[in-house]
Amino acid sequence: MRFFAAFGALCALAMAPPPTRAVPDIGTLLQSQLPFTAQPHTFALSETLFGGGDGTTSDAPFPTGAFWTNLVLEQGESAVATLPYALRVLRGRVHVSHPFRVVMPTIIQNGFLSQLVLSSAGPDSNTESDGDAAAGAPLTHEVVAFDALSATVRFSRRQQPEFALRLVRGSPYITAEFAHARPTLEGFEGIAIARVRKLADQVLASGAPVDFAVFLVQLSTGQTWGVYASDPALELVLAGGRLTAAAPFTGTLRVALCLDAAAQLLLLEAAPFYPVGGAVDYVVDAAANVATVEFRWQTRRFAAPNASSAAEAAGDARDADKLLMLALPHHADLLAAHKAAGGVPANALAPELRFTSIKGVMTGVYGAVWRLRETLPAVEWDFARDGAFAAGREADSDAVTAAIVAQLAQDAAAFPVLAADSYNFGKQIAREARLLLIAERFAQHAVAAQVLRKMETALGAWLTGANADALVYDQTFGGVVTRDGLRDQDADYGNGRYNDHHFHYGYLIYALAAVRKADPAFIASHSLACALLVGDIGTPVRADTPFYAAVPAQQLFPVARHKEWFVGHSYASGLFSMEVGKAQESSSEAVNAYYALALFSSLDADAHDAGSYHQYARLLLATELRSAKTYWHMVPHSRIYEPLFARNAMVGVAGELSVVYSTWFGDRPVYVHGINMLPFTPVTTQLLDAAYVAHEYALLRPELDALGADDIWRGVVVLDQAILDAKAAWDELAASVCAYDTWNSATNAMYWIATRRSWGNASAVEGPQSATGDDQCFGFPACGTAGANGTALGCCATLPGCCPSALGCCPTDPKAAPVPLNACFGEHQCAVLGVACCNSIDGCCEPDPVTGAVLGCCKNQHPVTATPLVRTPPSNATASAVCFDQPLCAAAKLDCCASAPGCCASNGPKLGCCTAPHTAAATPTTQNETKTDNATCHHQPKCAAAKLDCCGAPEGCCQPDPDSGAKLLCCDDNAETVAPPPPPASSEPDYVRTCHGELACLTGGANGTALNCCFSEKGCCPGLLCCSTAAGSDGAGSDGDEARAKAGAGDSDAPSTVNLVVAIALGVFLVGTLALCLAMCYRRRHYAPIDHDLRAWYCAAMVVVVMGFFVFLVYSA
Repeated sequence: MRFFAAFGALCALAMAPPPTRAVPDIGTLLQSQLPFTAQPHTFALSETLFGGGDGTTSDAPFPTGAFWTNLVLEQGESAVATLPYALRVLRGRVHVSHPFRVVMPTIIQNGFLSQLVLSSAGPDSNTESDGDAAAGAPLTHEVVAFDALSATVRFSRRQQPEFALRLVRGSPYITAEFAHARPTLEGFEGIAIARVRKLADQVLASGAPVDFAVFLVQLSTGQTWGVYASDPALELVLAGGRLTAAAPFTGTLRVALCLDAAAQLLLLEAAPFYPVGGAVDYVVDAAANVATVEFRWQTRRFAAPNASSAAEAAGDARDADKLLMLALPHHADLLAAHKAAGGVPANALAPELRFTSIKGVMTGVYGAVWRLRETLPAVEWDFARDGAFAAGREADSDAVTAAIVAQLAQDAAAFPVLAADSYNFGKQIAREARLLLIAERFAQHAVAAQVLRKMETALGAWLTGANADALVYDQTFGGVVTRDGLRDQDADYGNGRYNDHHFHYGYLIYALAAVRKADPAFIASHSLACALLVGDIGTPVRADTPFYAAVPAQQLFPVARHKEWFVGHSYASGLFSMEVGKAQESSSEAVNAYYALALFSSLDADAHDAGSYHQYARLLLATELRSAKTYWHMVPHSRIYEPLFARNAMVGVAGELSVVYSTWFGDRPVYVHGINMLPFTPVTTQLLDAAYVAHEYALLRPELDALGADDIWRGVVVLDQAILDAKAAWDELAASVCAYDTWNSATNAMYWIATRRSWGNASAVEGPQSATGDDQCFGFPACGTAGANGTALGCCATLPGCCPSALGCCPTDPKAAPVPLNACFGEHQCAVLGVACCNSIDGCCEPDPVTGAVLGCCKNQHPVTATPLVRTPPSNATASAVCFDQPLCAAAKLDCCASAPGCCASNGPKLGCCTAPHTAAATPTTQNETKTDNATCHHQPKCAAAKLDCCGAPEGCCQPDPDSGAKLLCCDDNAETVAPPPPPASSEPDYVRTCHGELACLTGGANGTALNCCFSEKGCCPGLLCCSTAAGSDGAGSDGDEARAKAGAGDSDAPSTVNLVVAIALGVFLVGTLALCLAMCYRRRHYAPIDHDLRAWYCAAMVVVVMGFFVFLVYSA
């Protein structure tokens, strides 16, 4: 019954032949004459890569901006990022990578490294290669379903489905559903699976038994991956570096990277609950200007192994709130805002689960529904009456107004002929729209009428298809493209392949909005064409949202073509395969595109209704603004990017796997900053705030000296300057700016500057950020000064940073949940201690293969020896205080320390902590009490092993803190009152067993053995790293000091003094010789060669001295 119709729906979906792509006929849908022609696209996707037997992917408009399109473009082999993972499909195998991060001054690259390869060997083969040979072909992949947050990829062999891959944004797992196939896992190109362990008898934190299979896979790189299978009977066999299921498997397999013990536990708990899709919804509170965005994950649970029905076998959504996903930094802000506003229910967080992505650190979030509270921005037609127009500045206002009005008439007469391509025409017509709105602002009605006529003439040709590069409706993918773009993929910046549509049409829609405000009748007469342009980039996510001209936009276009809902911003890439995934250059043009939609729809009759299209357009604008300011604008102490890159202040191009400080057309700072600021419109005030520009402008100010008066980028720098000092920018504009880009004009530039709040109230410009480190250390400033000489720790230079961790500079969360009882493979005490072995594949309590010993924190198993010793109460209560004179064994808290004869009996196994064979003595010691206390740290062996300075103090290390009462972690309350142990009755000197009191030297040799110097009368200290700070400083603390005193400690130090004097003398001579050589060579730099000059001998002598110095160093060492 285990395989009873478990994935019948998947199989049925797979077996139907994929139909030819075509969206519904636009003429039939609109039932009216089209404003421009409709025709199929000249480019088509491979039907072997994209189809869908249920028809859902064949007749729906294609999401050209979706994160997964690399899977269906060209050969379908370019990388796709699900965040935090990246995947690549090669010959039917899914290559999984948690990308490694490379940080350089102008780029952060998430490098793709195949760490695991997931595939299927087929039901009737022992290995995948055998299966391929028998079948005659490898697996093939095909995208069969998609939604706003996911895609499903089916893998088949000879048209027989074997498994489906669920690609869901933000999942900490890679999830595959198998249908009677044999899953395989292997490494790739030098990375191999070193070990695998199936965990048995695991329990959840609630105490319930784990009802699914759990494997831990260790790679040759040291990484540990968890494998979770719905069928607990699944067995994976490791042979030749490949894991293969021992029998055909029907069920769900999930793979996740376990970065540490805490992550491993969280991933185990949430493994049975997995997403298979996701939808986006929202609720608007128009009065409060707030929208709550909802991510609704479609959730399943591992099917019961004895499922008796297809519904049970497919799993269900019970306990859906246990679904574990990962949130990006801006998600975390929005989730917190929802909770702070009293939103119910609020999502539970799992901050211990942290993965690094190209957009910063992702953290764990529970719940099948995310609720993200977003503030909706104001949509203004004009700049605020501020700056020179503020109250009390009438003189400035009059002068500025006169200058702007005079310039307005000149600019209105410029550009009698507009560009032919969609992008440059869009920028030019948007420039005219700015002039139209400014003319109305200053009551220049004649100029406004002149500009309006020019705009309506130019726009009329585009809206009716009468222009040279006419618009065409593409019936293959569902979109509006240009005729030239349809013929040539590179024409119009890739418009025909759906590149940059929100840039091109955003400018056009801005112009249409301005005309609609001035002449509504013109827009009404071209309502269908306007609706198609709006729908191409702004189709609503909800079917019940009223759309302009009642056009059924969702049947004609994909939802918000370029908007990537999970990351919050848009990607400009279209139907081009890109190795870094989707990417976008101009974040500011994307913001202005959605600003244009909001302006155009603000004139709708129902604009103020919560369910109106205008409110949806405001939401598109709000999410774009937030993500642009989060992932493009790099502020000091960025939590998204490392200091080495964040010092650039602005990202040029942001992709799924990289961010760069450059553009597609150059890498000058003015290009990078400028393309992410233009055009300057009223919404720019919400994109570029003074606090950010004070930091960012420091990098642009030097560009002014390098830019000529005729360089169009000079004007952009001056407009940026105006945010900080408007009066200085006004003077700079008049004196040194003579040229403007096609989106701008002198009138618009002057009006922008004159309305800045900094007019008469200049702000200071901050210095550039340091590239070498960050004293804030990603929000944990204590680590920023915890390094040598008050510098930052190394972890402050790269994500995920230093905290949370066991470092002392990381704060302790007082609200942190207690360690679950099933932590560290069920060894709770080891988890509480935070021992590193909890992060390993074996845990802490596997017996040593030689000695059979286990750690003292292990409570579930105690195999100390092959024949366990019978515990009897020690005759002397002090005998076990330091484990029968074996302090290292005592520090390890081994069980054998609790009973005679201890851990190091001559007839038992020799443990690594034993320093020499011995038998317990019955006679008390007469050794000096101070020396004993120093060696055992007042009978606190763990503190002694840690070499704490307080061990030498009379009160020791374990006196309670007078304020908090807390004690050090090495303190054992049961050991404080125990009297000193008796010394061993052994013929060997005492210093052999204690290494003259230097416990660290006892394990300083190879494989944890004692150093040879421990067996000499002189001992090892001072001079070695294992020596304690106080060793040899006053001659007290061990028998070795007495031995050294008897041997003449002063003589032993003499060679060191001679060596030091010789080294200093040679060093001075070397520096002097080098300086003389350099001086002589510098003096003769214009003379003939000095091959035979006497001074050449100086150089030879210097070489001899250097060689001699190194020989001396080798000898003295």
